[in-house]
Amino acid sequence: LGFAPEEDANLVAYLACMESDNAVFLYSGSLMAFTYCYNAVTDPRAKGIIWDRLAENSEETLGDFSGNSEAWSEYEGPLRKTAEAVNNAYLQSMGQPEGIRSYGRVVDMLIALYLADETRNGS
Repeated sequence: LGFAPEEDANLVAYLACMESDNAVFLYSGSLMAFTYCYNAVTDPRAKGIIWDRLAENSEETLGDFSGNSEAWSEYEGPLRKTAEAVNNAYLQSMGQPEGIRSYGRVVDMLIALYLADETRNGS
């Protein structure tokens, strides 16, 4: 719908999901946002704490993560590297100099949105 930069497209998708009355869309948007944020965490200890909390609160979500990992695992190796290189070149040719790294910038936008909501709500 005209949102070419990846971080913008992903944020718009998240916002659209959060405005839905459909539980599947709400869950999908939340899971996408969580996945991007979780993947941005670089401290293994922090990742472990986050994962343990998720496990305590939602075994179903852990199952979804496992299924997603299994689905993508078949693309590991040379094929994945080639696909990433092609996608990276495509994004760069479309005016996104960061290429596939631009996917991760949605995390910055999600955090800014969260902080704005917290400020607006007085928390």
